[in-house]
Amino acid sequence: MSGSKKMTLRVQSAEGTARIEVLDSDVTARLYERVHEALNLSTFGFCLHKDRARKEEIISSKSRQLRACGLQHGDMLYLSPVNGAVLFDQPSTSTEENNKPIGEPVEAGPSTASLSTAATTSTALVEDEVDLQLYRLSGNIQRQRDDKLCRHNSKGCCVHCSPLEPWDENYLKEHNIKHLSFHSYLRKMTSGKFVSLDELSFKIKPGCKEHPP
Repeated sequence: MSGSKKMTLRVQSAEGTARIEVLDSDVTARLYERVHEALNLSTFGFCLHKDRARKEEIISSKSRQLRACGLQHGDMLYLSPVNGAVLFDQPSTSTEENNKPIGEPVEAGPSTASLSTAATTSTALVEDEVDLQLYRLSGNIQRQRDDKLCRHNSKGCCVHCSPLEPWDENYLKEHNIKHLSFHSYLRKMTSGKFVSLDELSFKIKPGCKEHPP
């Protein structure tokens, strides 16, 4: 396609990091398809974010292009499951048993029919498409510019007019909303910030003479 640029994006998941090649003119829905193919995922029940804190989500769309999302060559994307969806195939029990040395006794286990039934039951748990679409939406409550409090122009944004989270307590009380929606509750439970902790060392550095041992 004329004017399109090829770029390589990195996708970090629970199973490691993969590289995919796309065009900046591709729509975000195509990006989701390429990630699904590259990582050999078992379902489309996942979402992509531009940041590790998972605040800048890339919504799957058939009209929004990647260049409009500000993606550049070499950027890292972060993949996370939707509503606990199992994205990668789990190793089967039969494979583990077959890897045992010859002559070693094998413990009695469920029959092949039972294993087949259990596998069918586990793979049958597929998220509804409406749930996947709702989870990919930001769900934020948009607010208009306040002429009394806002000091910026029409294109600016401040704490008085920035979007609210769907579980904002003041907004719920003001509009007499007693109960959160199911997806708002799930997003609230998974919206915390997870910071990696560094291991601290309080040992005296070798050669330090500024204090007694």
